Amino acid sequence: MKEKDFDAFVVGSDQVWRPMYYPTRIENAYLDFAKDWNIKRMAYAASFGTSEWEYTVGQTERCRELLRKFDVVSVREESAVELCRKFFGVNASHVLDPTMLLDVQDYVDLVKRADIPKSKGTLLCYILDETESTTDLISRLASETGLVPFRGNSRVEDWSAPLAERIQPPVEQWLRGFMDAELVVTDSFHACVFSILFHKPFVVVGNKERGLARVKSLLKMFGLEERWNSDIPTISFSKTIDWKDVDECLEEWRKSSHDVLRFF
Repeated sequence: MKEKDFDAFVVGSDQVWRPMYYPTRIENAYLDFAKDWNIKRMAYAASFGTSEWEYTVGQTERCRELLRKFDVVSVREESAVELCRKFFGVNASHVLDPTMLLDVQDYVDLVKRADIPKSKGTLLCYILDETESTTDLISRLASETGLVPFRGNSRVEDWSAPLAERIQPPVEQWLRGFMDAELVVTDSFHACVFSILFHKPFVVVGNKERGLARVKSLLKMFGLEERWNSDIPTISFSKTIDWKDVDECLEEWRKSSHDVLRFF
């Protein structure tokens, strides 16, 4: 990589600033390899994944110096705005996850072009870390709603599963799941995102290991905090979602997020 080959770099988005995902150098995510280059630098919807500060003192100092070279800094979670201010001394804007900048029709068109068949159920289950509690929740949801559960992902992290069951489905098939679902149950941030985009009622199960702040921030943005099912025995999804209000809110966030990109 050479300086003359680039005009700008954009860093983002999903937990790109979380040290646990960098066994070598988190500084790479702050463009330390280009720290002396004369280029534009932007962080768009960068995410720490959590509201807790997970950096060492050395990482904090080095990343602070690198981030102050950026022309634009925007983050995906409300809590990340405060983390940037407190630990880096940098003012950051709160913006949408980039997947929400596209219209839902863009994703529908992807599915149609791939000619993906209809899903085999109506209750989409996209659980990254399965537990006895989530399995029980899905069974009770199916029983109470009469919907047919189907998986949105493979058992990719289950080393005891047969190889054929560990192959992840293509993105278009994953998207098709939201098109066909009548209800979604998940512990995933992006499954919440696409439930919102596709206007599907959903229940969120907290997944502390993968980060709670990002999901809570997303729900707060759209006034959907009641979708959070922190107490597994209590299924709290009876309130109907006002999708008109959600869409109006989404358009406002899209406008402000696009303004950040245009400034760059």
